[in-house]
Amino acid sequence: MSRILAAWVALALVAGPPPAGGEAAIRARAAALHRLGAEADPDPIWAEAAGDEGRDVLLRAAARAWAGRPGLAALARHGLEAGLEAAAGVAAAAAPADSELDAALAGRLASAPIPPPELLTACWRRGVVPAEGAAADLRGAWIEAANRALARGMLPTRHLAAALAGLDDPTRLLLALAGRSLPAAEAAGLRAKAGTLPDPDTDLLLRLVLLDQGADPAPGEALDRIWGRIAGLDRPEAELGPVPRALLDGLRRHALELPASVPGPVPPPAGVARDFLLRDAPIGKVRSFLAAVARDPGRPPAERRLAVLRLARGLVGEALPILRPLLDSPQPDEVLEAVLSALEPVAGPELAAALAERSGGLPTGRSLRPALTLLLRHGPPERRRHLLPRVLDLPVPARFRTALAAWEAGADPGILAVYQAWTRTPDRDVQKLAVQLLAKALSEEEAAAFYRRRLKEERNPAVREQLVASIRWLRTDAALAVFLEWLDSPEGRNHPQAADWAFLVVPEEAARPMFRRWWQERDRLPAGLVDAAASALAPTDPEARAFLWSRLPALSVPAQVALIDRLRQGAGADDLRRWRDGFLDPTLPAPVRRAHVLALARESALGRPTMEEFLDLLVGRARLGSLPEGPWPDFVAALVAFDPPARRAGDLALLREAEAALADRAAPLRAARLRGQAQNPDPGEAEGLAEEVLALLEAEPIGAPIADPALAADPNRIRNRRPLLHLALLAAGRCGEPADRRLAELLTTAPAERAAGWPGESLRLLAAGHRQALPSAAEAAEAWLRALEPADSPYRPPDSPAPLPLRFQADREAVLRELQARLPRLGPDGDREFESGLKAARERWPEDRRVHDLAGWAALARGDLEAARRAFAASRLRSGPLPETQREPRLGLAVAEELAGRVGAVAAFLAEDPGAGPLLPHRLAVAANPALAPLLESAATAGEE
Repeated sequence: MSRILAAWVALALVAGPPPAGGEAAIRARAAALHRLGAEADPDPIWAEAAGDEGRDVLLRAAARAWAGRPGLAALARHGLEAGLEAAAGVAAAAAPADSELDAALAGRLASAPIPPPELLTACWRRGVVPAEGAAADLRGAWIEAANRALARGMLPTRHLAAALAGLDDPTRLLLALAGRSLPAAEAAGLRAKAGTLPDPDTDLLLRLVLLDQGADPAPGEALDRIWGRIAGLDRPEAELGPVPRALLDGLRRHALELPASVPGPVPPPAGVARDFLLRDAPIGKVRSFLAAVARDPGRPPAERRLAVLRLARGLVGEALPILRPLLDSPQPDEVLEAVLSALEPVAGPELAAALAERSGGLPTGRSLRPALTLLLRHGPPERRRHLLPRVLDLPVPARFRTALAAWEAGADPGILAVYQAWTRTPDRDVQKLAVQLLAKALSEEEAAAFYRRRLKEERNPAVREQLVASIRWLRTDAALAVFLEWLDSPEGRNHPQAADWAFLVVPEEAARPMFRRWWQERDRLPAGLVDAAASALAPTDPEARAFLWSRLPALSVPAQVALIDRLRQGAGADDLRRWRDGFLDPTLPAPVRRAHVLALARESALGRPTMEEFLDLLVGRARLGSLPEGPWPDFVAALVAFDPPARRAGDLALLREAEAALADRAAPLRAARLRGQAQNPDPGEAEGLAEEVLALLEAEPIGAPIADPALAADPNRIRNRRPLLHLALLAAGRCGEPADRRLAELLTTAPAERAAGWPGESLRLLAAGHRQALPSAAEAAEAWLRALEPADSPYRPPDSPAPLPLRFQADREAVLRELQARLPRLGPDGDREFESGLKAARERWPEDRRVHDLAGWAALARGDLEAARRAFAASRLRSGPLPETQREPRLGLAVAEELAGRVGAVAAFLAEDPGAGPLLPHRLAVAANPALAPLLESAATAGEE
């Protein structure tokens, strides 16, 4: 159907007689209007609508499909002139800028004694207020309607100053406006109201709204007043009322603009103001306050600890002169722990000496870990050897990093001797600590040789047990040789876990000689070891293979499944027969039958004829209206998942034929086919899957409707009610962009009469549950939801207000997510919003390593290598000792070195840490700096290797 013909059909549906059915009629009209497009001329549509009933349906449908569009205002004016009840709802949803519609509403407001609630709500929505001198009843009804609308979150779209003046208490409106971005004209109108509101708190709220728009006439004075209001509260945040809470949130948004008078000569001792200064205020604004709290012995230790950590993470080296004096006097344990942890990244021998000379000796409790770490890393060798055994006084999770600090300070035979001595205890945790440390201190061969000696000399059975566990933990070729020597010894063969451990080394080539000996001696070995030996030799030894098939029925179901998969190696005609018979055997458990058919499918060269035989049997039975007995959906999933490309299209056609023949009993087979297509996606099937999704949008759900709107909007709940649609979307999403593009096109161009019948549940599943894989299709589904769902429906996608600039946003995680999303899209002209947001984030959260990482990548995009190095170095100081947290700044430094001329710096780092490669596409702004492009290619190559 051509676009012109489609438009005529849509117009006929819009203007023709209304279909019966209430909500169904409105959805049909809404779908037609959506397909027609909001740019259509509304006058002929109105003129051709049949009677008041048809026009009423038209208006209600237009309020959904054309919400916020210019054409809706014309329909609203027509409806108001005709006196139709639905016109008010249309007026409320119309685009803001329409003076004629506002005048028509004002006329209706003035002409009716007490207008109906719908008209009053529309007036509120458009900022139309009763005229001066209007009757008290009218004004009261308008205020009542406004309060009801505010309770539902409905705000005026224009004339905010007039709406504010019309309310008897504007607090609720100002609370709703705080934190929103408003048009400049609206901000200018509100600015004229500053200082005119009688209630001080309400006036402060207005000033906050103006601060959010950058329109306050005296921002410093406004923030000073807001701070004064918050500083006078001695309650925790959880006990604040709506107005103080909004003012506190405003302080967080505008923390960078706080005047020098904050925190004031006498900082607040308690309440939300204290918490704001300790947690939220930028360190540059409250450095002196934090230092005073950290040093004040009269403050609670928890407050002092928080102040210490913020100073340390925000200032790093600059915090040393502030915090160092705290070591000269006794401190509560949690304060001392914070001080030592804070100073650890910038500490040196001088600080270690001062800590060693501190009165009272080595601290205890929580502060022992950072104290030991500092002394083991920076103390003299004799003291390090003396203190190292104290590591065992720490909680188990803290031991490894602390003990490793002694070795990282410099290789020392005395330190190594302590590590080795810890292998003489039966304590499992100490043995685990020892092997972790020895793996760092010794080469693979040296570590394996050490544990071979220990096994030879150790006589305590409990210690030997732990030594074997340590050898297994090493997971190196050299350690494997030691483990196999032990496992082949009389002690190893008779160990209770010998069979389990033997199966673990079945794939190892180095274990093959041991298994051959076991197979030759099988009459004298436990059954579990014989099974392991046969499993290892089965790919090349027919006798071992036959033995395993004979043992299969006696094994547990999980063991049978694992063994069937193992027997795929070296399979022949006899195995093929066993797989075929196993799948068809009704006495076997379903997981075992599934394992048989999976083996057939995976060994396609051998099992293909049997799979074709099964497919013919399935299709033949389906044509007769039935299915063979057994787990045939497992066969279908396996067939599709492992189908050779040359046969896949033909097999899918036969499966669809079987589904069509089975009609309403085909759901299990269809689900299995879709699972197979999702497991082994083929972009060539993208169009067919997109069309299947469209057909399944109308599928009947499973089970009773979900009554709770919050649960009914959850995609995870909808998947259980529409499993076939979910699987089809999953398979389409795995096909990538071709399926997304085709499905979006089908959704956008679908006939209105068909779209009107799509359940909102199905559209919500696509829009919310598959947005990442099918972004364009999800947007199209969301557009249909907006067109079909009523304005007050909990399932209608919300119209998100325009966000404030990044520099005014106080949600750290949201800001960092937005900055990370913008980073790779930076172009040669930069991004002012990104730059201002990043600058504000660095000033507001200097203690967060991620801010410095972003600054480093942004500097690389500009080509400023020195700034990049400084930023990544700052991140490393805040990233702790873990390799995972150190990964990003180290990768950034490698990129800077590569750009500076050190060829291969990035490749060398990726070889050391392959997990860093996926970061590069999300961090490198190639459009801004083309010199970064080759690094993306090297990262992709490293990933393939």
